[in-house]
Amino acid sequence: MKQIDSLWSRIPVALAYAGLTVMAHADFSDDFDAYTPGTALPPPWANNNLVSGTSDLLSATPAGAGYNGTLGAHGPSGNWWEAGQPTNYDPGQLVHQFSWKAHLAPENGIPRINAGVGKSVAFGILTFEMDGGALTISPSIGTNTFPSSVVTIAKGPWYEISVTLVNDGLANWSWSGQVDVDAGGGTFVPHATMPGGALPAGYAPESVQLSSIFSFVEPGGTSALDDVAFQVKPVQAVAFTNVVVADTVGAEFLSELGAVYELQSTPNLLNSNDWMSTGAFVNGNGTNMFLFDASGFSSNKNYRVVANP
Repeated sequence: MKQIDSLWSRIPVALAYAGLTVMAHADFSDDFDAYTPGTALPPPWANNNLVSGTSDLLSATPAGAGYNGTLGAHGPSGNWWEAGQPTNYDPGQLVHQFSWKAHLAPENGIPRINAGVGKSVAFGILTFEMDGGALTISPSIGTNTFPSSVVTIAKGPWYEISVTLVNDGLANWSWSGQVDVDAGGGTFVPHATMPGGALPAGYAPESVQLSSIFSFVEPGGTSALDDVAFQVKPVQAVAFTNVVVADTVGAEFLSELGAVYELQSTPNLLNSNDWMSTGAFVNGNGTNMFLFDASGFSSNKNYRVVANP
């Protein structure tokens, strides 16, 4: 393994420095604040009947029952309540993020709140169930569960869940997640990580689905969801060096633990929208790491490494 300094003179590599951020494009976000309290969510939200087949459409919470005294969304009785809408995800982007806030009423009910993203029951909704009986957030897709990603929670506090969905460029999806808890004053602090895993063949994040059951309006508050969003996840360009390993040109860079790194290429540096994945990803471990163009190095390409922190 040897760094070849002379490669800089003959390999067109776009050297991009950490801190340069590509702006995120929000496919949608909803804070529910524009709705009438206690009424069914308006379009584009719709009752997709994905969970029980007999559900009702989620409603806006009573006034002040959302996060930080705003409005949110909930199921106002013991029936199943659902709401879904398309993500309009961009197939040309490889990393997306689904996020939401939720909390369980601290009173005697055993509420359950689900949030998920996927295609349909047949093809799989990656679902995160907030269970007021077990006091957990449990992710699953179809009959597949992710035991290492189950998170212990409590009734009462608001939690913010962020799920990162990564496409390897070959339509193979995987996910990981982060759960933060409200520390007061609108500040969320880390609570737990969800390592996630691979998603089944045919998965695509086409639709967001919300649902709840036993979300009674109780004296201690209303179990609710708030601030739901789905977006392309912003990336950061990372400084790297050309190396040759066994006669193969690659990019060497210093990684950070937990970040996902991707090698991208473009034939045209004048157009910032032309960057495409080479299909090369690696999970950062805090050491120097390497990425290689899976289709083989080309002198007609410019390369960059980007991180999804």
